[in-house]
Amino acid sequence: MKILCWELEDPLNLAVFAFGFLLIGTSLFLRGIRVSNHFMVSPPSEDFIRAFSWRAMGISVPLLSDEVYTAFMLTAVLLASLVLRNDRDTRFALSLYSLPVGRKRLVLSKVLAVFIMLFVASFVPFLLTVLYIFGDTGNFFLTAFLSKGLLPLYLLYWTLAVLYVVAVSSLVAMGSPNTFVSVMVGLSVLYLPHSFGVSSLPPAVLNSAIFHAYTSGVSPSGWSMELLSSAFLPCVLLPLFLIALTLYLAERRDVR
Repeated sequence: MKILCWELEDPLNLAVFAFGFLLIGTSLFLRGIRVSNHFMVSPPSEDFIRAFSWRAMGISVPLLSDEVYTAFMLTAVLLASLVLRNDRDTRFALSLYSLPVGRKRLVLSKVLAVFIMLFVASFVPFLLTVLYIFGDTGNFFLTAFLSKGLLPLYLLYWTLAVLYVVAVSSLVAMGSPNTFVSVMVGLSVLYLPHSFGVSSLPPAVLNSAIFHAYTSGVSPSGWSMELLSSAFLPCVLLPLFLIALTLYLAERRDVR
């Protein structure tokens, strides 16, 4: 627990957290305000609007677009490199690893610290952006988030996204010879699948899964299970496997 608190209170880590919060928040906000206005000669009926309003709201909410994902993965790689690799470069790890704490527990605390900082730096700006866009709808906004299941859906979406990038970044950081290599390789590993349009990895698989949930025949309360079932392999099993590899590598590698 002390290791986790140290990492969360480290000034350099907090500086990267603030940088990521601002960058991700700006990307989400700019994405969110790009709303097109459409005019219809024969607008739909009120019953039709009510029936599809929750899905329409979900589809219009900004998620991991190209701009947002770039800021998102950059923050993840910088945090993981600083938390897991920088202390080895500065030789602070010689003192840290001498503490009466197992290496796996220590490294797991560091991974958890990266997860917490990245989740807050992405989910809080997301909520603020959604509140800015839909805050004037009053009861509709509250009903959608609290009663119709959108809040659990978005919590799950960002948890899966954060878990994936933290797992990849942590493994790269632990296996890299220095912080610079960790940043460069981490950015490449996370961005190249996205740039080549690999649909089986985030963010494509998450965006496709959440859209599938919106358009499925299940009620809004079941959208979270639809999302989880569609993205379970790349966003749950794969990250857990990568974190296990990170812990194994931490046991095998020299502190230096």
